[in-house]
Amino acid sequence: MTRTIINQLPRRKNYFKGRYTIPIGYPWLTYGAIMQLELILNSDFKVLELGSGGSTIFFSRRAKSVLSLDMNKDWSDAVKKALPQPTNVRLLYGTKEELTEVIKGQPDLYYDLVLLDIGGHDKIRYGMGEEVKRKIKMGGFLVVDNYDTKYMNRLNYTGFEVFTYDDIEWSGRGTRICIRRF
Repeated sequence: MTRTIINQLPRRKNYFKGRYTIPIGYPWLTYGAIMQLELILNSDFKVLELGSGGSTIFFSRRAKSVLSLDMNKDWSDAVKKALPQPTNVRLLYGTKEELTEVIKGQPDLYYDLVLLDIGGHDKIRYGMGEEVKRKIKMGGFLVVDNYDTKYMNRLNYTGFEVFTYDDIEWSGRGTRICIRRF
């Protein structure tokens, strides 16, 4: 049987609360977005992830390299322990300012996929989202979870073709997968 989010999920209600994402190695995103990512990702992808978790494990199994940034030390330590070894993941913990400097130091038009789902205040996530967009190569993907919140609904998608994967039970309406067109 092919492994997918549908056959790996212990209980839907627990998944919506963020439980099991690390043990099953799947992102805490809407099902439709996860199934689309399973089709998109390949072993040549370079991934920049803002917010670690089950997604870090998911990307590590499917991409060439993953740079994961997180502001929660306990959470990032738990993710590090769960990563398959040897790993292709570099996971950095830091403050908003430190991680923003890491983002600024990344080459423009470099990443095949960027996930924007970092914890903390919505305003922080929005600021990092605006900063990270230029790091995505043409034809690359920006994945935005909880896109319809106070600050995230202000994110400028100019230059991106946007596909939305909503779920009635999802906070922030759902997940967007955006393709950089220019």
